Amino acid sequence: MRAISGFVLLACAVAVCAAGFPKYEFDPNIAPGTLILTMLVKNEEVHLERSLPQWAKLADYWIIGIDDANTDSSPEVVQKHLGHIPGKIVTIKFDGMGPSWTELVEEGLGSFPQATHGILADADFTPLNSFDKRQLDRRCAKHMFTIQSSDSTLRRMDWVYRNVPGVKVLRRTHQMLKVPQGAGDECPALDDSGNHATQTMLDLVVREYPGGYQDRTPGKQQRYISWLVKDLEEDSEDSQLQGRTLYYLGMAHIDVYLQSGEKNATALQLAVTYLEQRAAIEHSEQSYFEERWFALVKLGELHERFLGDQVQARSWYAEAIRVDAERADGWFYLGQNFRLHGLLSEAFENLYKAVSLELPQRSLFQWIDLYSCMRHLELVRCVDGLLQQQRKFTSKQLTVAVDSSAKVTAHCGREQSSQLTAASERVQLALTQSKSSRKLAAVTAAPPRNEAAKPTTGQAQQQSKQLPQESVDQVKAELDQSHARAAALEADLGALNDSQAAQQKQLEDLRERLRASEANAAVAEQQLKERADIPQQSTSSEHCEDWSNVLWSVCIVLGSIIGYSWKSELIGIALGSMVAGYIAIGCHCLRFQVVRCL
Repeated sequence: MRAISGFVLLACAVAVCAAGFPKYEFDPNIAPGTLILTMLVKNEEVHLERSLPQWAKLADYWIIGIDDANTDSSPEVVQKHLGHIPGKIVTIKFDGMGPSWTELVEEGLGSFPQATHGILADADFTPLNSFDKRQLDRRCAKHMFTIQSSDSTLRRMDWVYRNVPGVKVLRRTHQMLKVPQGAGDECPALDDSGNHATQTMLDLVVREYPGGYQDRTPGKQQRYISWLVKDLEEDSEDSQLQGRTLYYLGMAHIDVYLQSGEKNATALQLAVTYLEQRAAIEHSEQSYFEERWFALVKLGELHERFLGDQVQARSWYAEAIRVDAERADGWFYLGQNFRLHGLLSEAFENLYKAVSLELPQRSLFQWIDLYSCMRHLELVRCVDGLLQQQRKFTSKQLTVAVDSSAKVTAHCGREQSSQLTAASERVQLALTQSKSSRKLAAVTAAPPRNEAAKPTTGQAQQQSKQLPQESVDQVKAELDQSHARAAALEADLGALNDSQAAQQKQLEDLRERLRASEANAAVAEQQLKERADIPQQSTSSEHCEDWSNVLWSVCIVLGSIIGYSWKSELIGIALGSMVAGYIAIGCHCLRFQVVRCL
C-alpha cells in the first residue's frame, strides 16, 4: 500500500477462492493428514534460513525445486534444515510459475503417494504457528491459509491441495491451483449461500517477508507483463483465467507508470483499459467478485489521482460499494474524495457509514489500517470542517465522531494524533453542548412535578407553562460552563500560537548571537596567531603590567599613611589627602609610562 496525496493506493494481489468462508467444523475423530512442502527457489538462502526451520515443524515430506541458474548456497541450506525429513531437491529449468510448480506437484505425488496433501509456499513465507492436521480433510479438494504481509494486510490463499493425480498450477505468474473435478464432492462444508463447498480454512498463518528473488531482480514488471500477455493468449476460452490475467495486466501497468515517475502515459492508459475490461466481467462461478471489486476500486483511484476526473472516480467508487457494500473501503474512498474536494456534507454521509462497518471475512487483501485508523481519521477531519461551517449534528453522530477521535489517538500514531488535537477537542465540546441543549429542552418540556390537587382547566393551562426553575438554572449553568470552556479553549489556542511565535523569535535571536560569537571567535583566533609570532614582546608586556600594579599599590599605601598621621588637624587631613592623591596620580602616570615604553 502506498499513501499518495491524501488517499491510499492499495497493493495488488489476489487470492484464488470464492467469496466469504465455508462453514465447516473438522471431525476430531478422523486421522490427521500428512503434508508435502513444495517450494520454488532461486538465490533465496537468506529467506530459507528463516523459513525452513519453521516449515520443518509442519512438513512430513518436501520437494524443493532449485532453479538451474541458482548461484548461492540455497541447496546447502535446504539440506541443513530439512535433511532429517523425507524429501528431495529437484533442479528446475524455469518456465514461469505455473509450469515449474506443476512439475514439483507431480514429483511430490510420484515420490510420496502416501501423503494426503501438499502445500505451495514461496521461500519468503514463514509459518507463525502450527495447526491441527486433522483439519487436512481428505474429503475436500483444497484448503486455505492466511498470509500476513509486512504492510499489515491479510489475504487468504487456497494453496493446500489433495495429493491426487491431475492437480495442476496454472498461469506463469499470479498462479492458480486447480484440482480435478469431483475431488471435493464429499467435503462437509457450506458456502455463504448454503451451497456445497469444496475447500475449507486452516488455522495456519504465515508471514510474508519482502525482498524475494523476483522483487530483487530488475525488470520484474516487464517480465511479468510478457508472461501475462502469453497467458492471455492461451486463456482466451476460459473466462475465469482471462479475468485474472486482465486484472494483473492492469496492475502491472500501474507499477510501470509509477516507476516512470508518472510520465509513461501509455502505461497509464493500458492500466485503465485492462481494468475496465476486468470490471465488465460480472460475478459468476467463473469470476471472483472480490477480484472485480478490487478492479473497481483501482479504477476510482486512477481517475482520482492521475486522470483528474473526479466525477468518474466517484462513479467507480459507487460501483465498488454496490458490488460489496459490507467492506468499508468503497465508502471510505468515496467519502475521502468528497472531503478533499470540499464537499463535506457528501463526505460525512459516506465516512459515517464507513466507520460503522465491521471487518468482513474476505480473501483479498484486507487493509487493517483502514479499519483501525484511516476511516476514523477522515471522519474527525470531516466533522470538524462541518462544525466550522456551523453544521448541526445529532448527539448520536457527535458521539460516533468522539469515539473515532479516541481510536485515532489509540491506533494512528503520535504524529497523526497530534495533528487532530484541536479538531478532536472541538468535536468533544460540540458533543457536550449538544447534550446540555437536549437536557435543557427536556427539562423545559417536562410537566410540573408536584400537584396539590386536581387543577381546573384554566389552572392546568397555567401550570403547564410553569417550569421547575432549579432544573432550568442547572442546565443553563452547564451551558454557561460549556461556553466558558469553549472560550478558554480558544484562548489557550491563541496563547499557544503566541508562545510559538515568541519561541521562534528567541530562536532567531540566539542564532544571530551565535553567528556574532563565531565571528568574534574567528577574530580572536587570528589575533592569537599574530601574537604567537612575537612571544618575547608578549612576555615583556606581561612583566611590565605586573610591576605597574605593584607600584600603584605602594603609592596608595604611602598616601594613606601620610593622611592618617595628620588626621588630628583639618589641615593635616587635607594635606595628607592631597599628598596621597599626588603620589597616587604620579604612580599611575609612572605605570602608564612603563607600560607604554614596553
